[in-house]
Amino acid sequence: MAFTNEQKDKIRAMRDSIKVTKVICTRSFKARNGDTFVGMSSAVAWDSTQEDGGQGLDQAGEAETDAAAPGLSLADAKIQELILGREVDLLAMDRHLAGSLISEDEHRQGVAGIKHNYMSLLEKAFGKVSSSNGGS
Repeated sequence: MAFTNEQKDKIRAMRDSIKVTKVICTRSFKARNGDTFVGMSSAVAWDSTQEDGGQGLDQAGEAETDAAAPGLSLADAKIQELILGREVDLLAMDRHLAGSLISEDEHRQGVAGIKHNYMSLLEKAFGKVSSSNGGS
């Protein structure tokens, strides 16, 4: 099905208005000697004031502005997910090492790979292009 321009605009507008209030990351790490599962959730903190019903009738029914709407934009939520996901993956590696399920060398290599890969993803999420010569 091909979408009309009007439908595409509506989809974009709805996607752009999404506000994320919680990010959840899990990691299941399997090794020859056993499995580890790590999960974390992050509630999104935002500046807001609680509405106590004192709003005037002339304001009733007005849509919230982006500044007043709680939560993160979809783009910011993706960045938060990468940050939290990195921590979950690193914690899973630590738990695997602590449980003697991987060697110290495997842990060191895994941690280095996780940090490198998440840095690349974060750079992309911020719209940066990683240069192939190692520069940032």
